Amino acid sequence: TNCCVTDVYTFTCSITATAAGTVSYIWERSDGATAPTETISFDGAGTRTINTTWTLGGNYSGWQRLRILAPNTVTSNNATFTQSNCYVY
Repeated sequence: TNCCVTDVYTFTCSITATAAGTVSYIWERSDGATAPTETISFDGAGTRTINTTWTLGGNYSGWQRLRILAPNTVTSNNATFTQSNCYVY
């Protein structure tokens, strides 16, 4: 019998803007999946927090990262993780 626990991983990033404007971004994953482009607006300089989730139901080692598309292109470091929760009885 195989038993796998489903886990939900939440990835959180802070985006800092130096002036008013709109930031476009995507989330990228080690399995090749890319989320649709999203935007966040700033009324002025400041920091906003965004997040996304990834649900896994098997053993997996991977990463997720944020790529800012506009107004400047920036890519975050990879947030790495390992899930080992499938067991054979």
